[in-house]
Amino acid sequence: VKMDEINSEDIGNMVSSINVQDLKEPEPAEEASPYDFILDKIKGLGRYAKISSKIIENISNAGRIIEIDVPVVLERRYGGKELMKIFPGFWVEHSRLLGSCKGSVNFLPDLTLEKARLNALNTTLQNSLLGLPFGGASGGVCADRKILTPKETERLAKNFANGLAKVTGMNRCILSGGAGCDERLISIMYTACKELRKETQKSFFLGKQMQDGGIKARSNAIASGIFHLVHEALKEMEVSEIPGLQRHEDIIKKSQKEPKFAIIGFDMIEKELSFMLSAAGCRVLAISDSLGGIASSQGIRAEDAARWQRNHSSVAGMPKTVKVTNEQIMQINADILIIASNVRVNRSLLPKIKASLIVELQPVLSPLILEELAKTRMVVPNILASSIGAYADYLEFLQNNENKYFDRKEIDKKIEEKAKEIFHLVYSTSRQYAASLQDACYIIALQNFAKI
Repeated sequence: VKMDEINSEDIGNMVSSINVQDLKEPEPAEEASPYDFILDKIKGLGRYAKISSKIIENISNAGRIIEIDVPVVLERRYGGKELMKIFPGFWVEHSRLLGSCKGSVNFLPDLTLEKARLNALNTTLQNSLLGLPFGGASGGVCADRKILTPKETERLAKNFANGLAKVTGMNRCILSGGAGCDERLISIMYTACKELRKETQKSFFLGKQMQDGGIKARSNAIASGIFHLVHEALKEMEVSEIPGLQRHEDIIKKSQKEPKFAIIGFDMIEKELSFMLSAAGCRVLAISDSLGGIASSQGIRAEDAARWQRNHSSVAGMPKTVKVTNEQIMQINADILIIASNVRVNRSLLPKIKASLIVELQPVLSPLILEELAKTRMVVPNILASSIGAYADYLEFLQNNENKYFDRKEIDKKIEEKAKEIFHLVYSTSRQYAASLQDACYIIALQNFAKI
């Protein structure tokens, strides 16, 4: 098929058969009490790994829940008068056993208290997995940035940060960037709090712009770390295909296969990751962002997709590609599937997923679905994939406290070393306990708690 001849039938070469009725009326994603599911999982793994019941009890006991009304004065007026909208905000502090509570701030239209609780629990476990001196927290505001102006979004960020500081006290919780909360907004929150309270420490706002103390080329550095996770995963998968082989270095004839990948979500980090994978010889078959998706059996140049998105606000409509949904991208005949944005996954879709490696950059898969997927392929779960961003936060925390900037090469080296170290620790633990990478992450986190 020539590039200029691609049509809707071409999807058949990449995607397994799709039940049209399933696409029209998809089953709801299976998220039956994910928080309780993870707690039960931790208790079971704790017994299996012979972790003290007291440690399990400490992790199971959640900290405090804070609910905040976040007022935003809107730019539009009615009858010459200002309009104000109140948005619901949350902050969940799960544990302070490891240190000050650190958590992501998320501005999402579907953010709920239950999701914030789950994220806070996972953050506690992730910080323990990495050996970082932070407890776990999470929160944000239930708001859709798409319907807010830039000024209204800034007011939302400022008022959430100030409202939280009034309740918790300054320099008590560490805020980091999350979904819908980029470097600019974290810097705005830091500046707003500092203007009101001179004692505000910049190390308690992580993911800032570089001029405010953020690390250099943050998105590129995080993408590089994720690239190394993917690279190490592919090497271990190649080793596992050869009976009796223990190390990738011992393979005499390395695979010459051109890995194919598909990516759901195309923001800054995902773009950088796509560039790196393409430069390493991988071929991208499909890309989607919040406004649409595209696919091509001949491959898509990541740089061209990024340029088209910049000029048209979306990758949708890019020439010589076909339109696809996220559900169709899940079924692409790719070796690697990278999930960095919301996608509806139900059990009927699982047998149609072809990728042998799934990387969950955003926590969008329910625990039950993730567990099912891990039975038949390697899944790099969000707790591991997002650990690169958490470690980048830690580097920013260190440089802020030391009042200096790490050199770009130093940052890249530290993140590469950490990515390889944590992947092989998790992978070896999964082999030792015959567990998935997700369960291996939990086991290591529990073992690290036991050392406190």
